Amino acid sequence: METQRIFNNLPKLETERLVLRKLLYKDVNDIYSYAHDEEVAQYVMWDAHHSELETLEFLNVVIELYNKNEPAPWGIELKETKKIIGTIGFVSLESEHNKAEVGYTLAKQYWNKGITTEALKKVIQFGFEKMRLNRIEAKCIKENEQSIKVLLKAGMKEEGLLRQYLYLKKDFRDIKIFSILKSEYFGK
Repeated sequence: METQRIFNNLPKLETERLVLRKLLYKDVNDIYSYAHDEEVAQYVMWDAHHSELETLEFLNVVIELYNKNEPAPWGIELKETKKIIGTIGFVSLESEHNKAEVGYTLAKQYWNKGITTEALKKVIQFGFEKMRLNRIEAKCIKENEQSIKVLLKAGMKEEGLLRQYLYLKKDFRDIKIFSILKSEYFGK
């Protein structure tokens, strides 16, 4: 698959419990139901949404990214309910280096059920097998123990600490960086 055209034609991916698909305007209520939760927004770059209008603005940005063929997330749809319960995707892509960074968010009521790990493993598989990436990385705030567990369970390795790397939510935050390489994924 041509990496340069991936986001415009973002394919649907499936796991045992999930469908990873493009976000649509009809998802606004599902997204707002978790995006307004302060606990969900605690360790991410964005603030909790205060209205469905903010969620709609988020969807406008995502759909514009799809249209521009720029890195944009999949919605995480739970097969059982057909509801969007989070997002996951590549937040940056450096084609010249065959690497990408992945990020994700999940509704609080689905934490600790292996859902994010399941989705992340599928995105990693897609990155190596279809996009032909050499490296997939992720960053998270040092205190985000749940995210650290997800990254490790998905096969990523901790590389180090980026001290006071981001000014986020009125404080300089230390960020941990994780990665998985194509050679590790394919076991070579």
